[in-house]
Amino acid sequence: MGRTQPGFRLAVILGFVGFVTSFGAHIVAVNLPIYAQQVGVGVAIIGLLIAVYDLAEIVAKPLFGALADRRGMKQTMLVGIALLATKDTVSVRPCAPMPFALY
Repeated sequence: MGRTQPGFRLAVILGFVGFVTSFGAHIVAVNLPIYAQQVGVGVAIIGLLIAVYDLAEIVAKPLFGALADRRGMKQTMLVGIALLATKDTVSVRPCAPMPFALY
């Protein structure tokens, strides 16, 4: 067997990463009808949620890709992780007096 070109190897890796991220998002979409039925919304709302997610992805990926090209991938990822962690911390709504306590 001959050696593969670096461009082909990179394309395979990027394709795999794209598959994994899309799979993670769309496995949620498969379960949306069950959740929607529980909260009382229709199929149109489910379609709208999926469309908004995909549209946001179409807009965000090129923007943050260009940012990563200028600032560096590691720095961009670290900032993104920090923003996500901050958002998750701020949006916690405890339903018990001590939600993080171990019982």
